[in-house]
Amino acid sequence: MTAKEGIEYLKNKCPDNEPIFILRGRDKLAYHTVLLWGDLAEKEGVNESKVCDSIKCAFELRKWNPRRLPD
Repeated sequence: MTAKEGIEYLKNKCPDNEPIFILRGRDKLAYHTVLLWGDLAEKEGVNESKVCDSIKCAFELRKWNPRRLPD
């Protein structure tokens, strides 16, 4: 999902007062965070497609360069 697609999705899907936490591709911690989310989601019985999407996203995050710690 591109940043623009993500923003549009959130605008249409989430209530105005729902907290949201965004990770960027350049964040060194994003890969590990999303991979862990996928593992936990699988253990909780989240839809297999959603879990697979998170793992694919994690590996895309891992390829992003340059990576650095968040500002």
